[in-house]
Amino acid sequence: MMRLALQFCTYLYDFEELLDSTNMIGRLNCWNFGVMDRNGDVALYECANRSYVKFTADYSDGSGQGVIVRANFHFPEMI
Repeated sequence: MMRLALQFCTYLYDFEELLDSTNMIGRLNCWNFGVMDRNGDVALYECANRSYVKFTADYSDGSGQGVIVRANFHFPEMI
Protein backbone atom coordinates (compact mmCIF):
# COMPACT_ATOMS: atom_id res chain seq x y z
CA MET A 1 0.00 0.00 0.00
CA MET A 2 2.76 2.44 0.93
CA ARG A 3 4.66 1.65 -2.26
CA LEU A 4 1.57 2.48 -4.32
CA ALA A 5 0.94 5.66 -2.35
CA LEU A 6 4.52 6.88 -2.76
CA GLN A 7 4.57 5.91 -6.42
CA PHE A 8 1.23 7.39 -7.55
CA CYS A 9 -0.13 9.88 -4.98
CA THR A 10 0.70 13.58 -5.01
CA TYR A 11 -2.33 15.04 -3.22
CA LEU A 12 -4.71 13.88 -0.48
CA TYR A 13 -7.42 13.19 -3.05
CA ASP A 14 -5.02 10.87 -4.91
CA PHE A 15 -4.51 8.88 -1.71
CA GLU A 16 -8.27 8.80 -1.12
CA GLU A 17 -8.78 7.43 -4.64
CA LEU A 18 -6.25 4.70 -3.83
CA LEU A 19 -8.13 3.87 -0.61
CA ASP A 20 -11.47 3.93 -2.47
CA SER A 21 -10.13 1.49 -5.06
CA THR A 22 -8.96 -0.92 -2.35
CA ASN A 23 -12.28 -0.59 -0.47
CA MET A 24 -13.91 -2.61 -3.26
CA ILE A 25 -11.57 -5.59 -3.04
CA GLY A 26 -10.85 -5.24 0.67
CA ARG A 27 -7.56 -4.70 2.45
CA LEU A 28 -5.99 -7.68 4.19
CA ASN A 29 -4.55 -5.55 6.97
CA CYS A 30 -5.93 -2.44 8.66
CA TRP A 31 -3.54 0.46 9.11
CA ASN A 32 -3.56 4.09 10.09
CA PHE A 33 -1.88 6.50 7.69
CA GLY A 34 -0.60 9.99 8.37
CA VAL A 35 -0.44 11.75 5.01
CA MET A 36 1.04 15.09 3.97
CA ASP A 37 0.66 16.05 0.34
CA ARG A 38 2.54 18.31 -2.03
CA ASN A 39 0.54 21.37 -0.90
CA GLY A 40 1.28 20.73 2.78
CA ASP A 41 -2.27 19.54 3.51
CA VAL A 42 -2.31 16.91 6.24
CA ALA A 43 -4.80 14.17 7.15
CA LEU A 44 -4.94 11.03 9.24
CA TYR A 45 -6.74 8.01 7.79
CA GLU A 46 -7.94 5.15 9.99
CA CYS A 47 -8.49 2.25 7.62
CA ALA A 48 -10.60 -0.87 8.05
CA ASN A 49 -10.89 -3.72 5.52
CA ARG A 50 -13.43 -1.99 3.28
CA SER A 51 -13.73 1.54 4.61
CA TYR A 52 -11.75 4.40 6.10
CA VAL A 53 -12.30 7.52 8.19
CA LYS A 54 -10.45 10.75 7.45
CA PHE A 55 -9.41 13.21 10.17
CA THR A 56 -8.06 16.66 9.36
CA ALA A 57 -6.77 19.48 11.51
CA ASP A 58 -9.46 22.12 11.99
CA TYR A 59 -7.91 25.47 11.32
CA SER A 60 -10.99 27.24 10.04
CA ASP A 61 -9.65 30.54 11.41
CA GLY A 62 -7.06 30.50 8.60
CA SER A 63 -4.07 30.34 10.93
CA GLY A 64 -2.81 27.07 9.46
CA GLN A 65 -1.94 25.88 12.96
CA GLY A 66 -4.32 22.91 13.22
CA VAL A 67 -3.48 19.80 15.22
CA ILE A 68 -4.71 16.22 14.94
CA VAL A 69 -4.72 14.16 18.13
CA ARG A 70 -6.00 10.57 18.13
CA ALA A 71 -5.44 8.17 20.99
CA ASN A 72 -6.40 4.62 21.88
CA PHE A 73 -6.50 3.12 25.33
CA HIS A 74 -6.72 -0.56 26.17
CA PHE A 75 -7.17 -2.44 29.42
CA PRO A 76 -5.30 -5.76 29.17
CA GLU A 77 -7.31 -8.82 30.10
CA MET A 78 -6.98 -9.65 33.75
CA ILE A 79 -6.03 -13.27 34.39
